[in-house]
Amino acid sequence: MGRPHIIARIIVFTVNFTLWASGILLIVFGSIGVADPTATVKLLNLIDGVSNVTDIIDVTKYVEGAAIFMIVLGCFLFLLGGNGCHGVMRKNRRSIMSYMGLMLCAILVEIALIIYGAVYPGTTTDSVQYDMATSLNATYPNVVINSPYFTNNGLQFTPNQTAESWQRLEFETACCGAVGGKADYEPFNIAIKDGDSQVSSVVPMSCCKLTSTKSLPGKTTDFVDYSGCLAGTLTAINSDPCSNTVEEMILQFNIIAIILASCLIGAELLGLIFAARLARAKD
Repeated sequence: MGRPHIIARIIVFTVNFTLWASGILLIVFGSIGVADPTATVKLLNLIDGVSNVTDIIDVTKYVEGAAIFMIVLGCFLFLLGGNGCHGVMRKNRRSIMSYMGLMLCAILVEIALIIYGAVYPGTTTDSVQYDMATSLNATYPNVVINSPYFTNNGLQFTPNQTAESWQRLEFETACCGAVGGKADYEPFNIAIKDGDSQVSSVVPMSCCKLTSTKSLPGKTTDFVDYSGCLAGTLTAINSDPCSNTVEEMILQFNIIAIILASCLIGAELLGLIFAARLARAKD
């Protein structure tokens, strides 16, 4: 056997060992996600801005769905990588040919998933919008918006955790409401306390446009038009619904998955090319 074939065997074995090990990791992480999705959500909360979303809607069902997919993909990679390693170590041409067929199927399926993820990134749109609308309607009738209000120390939030997360999300991402923007708050009687006075408002002040979104406001001059916003002036209110913001977060995770899948396809193509070379060689 020539030196090129030895190098080809080393490359194919390395690629398949990587796939085999990746399959084990996916099975482990997927199993953790299925067994304890709340622990996975806590890890996601370490990402900036995600904790606001997880306080507003229950994301465990999305975590469980992704975890099940990881387990299925992990099992496939485990078997695929193990079969490839076996074929190389045993110098079994039939096993290598079987491996090449499975590898080609895997590549085609992954390409289809990448295309699906790129062309149809909004498959969870309806579910996200429904969950956020339900959360908003369940939160605001049960909380009196007598805060946030201004103090010498800056902005204070309502003691209701879900309402606070809504307000933080709206302040930090310049969004308003769940799906319909300002219209989502029309059924609620919103009162905002500023010192000893209390004024009624069309929207919570977190929907009001800020002069800068780099930090939370500490005084009324941090808003573009504070009084106009409370009165319902459209030019002073953020028009983008918060469901768009959440969908953009999901899209970012989707892009990361597409990049990882593309890297996986690259490794599989490398293994396929060198496996084809081994299959043509004489034992």
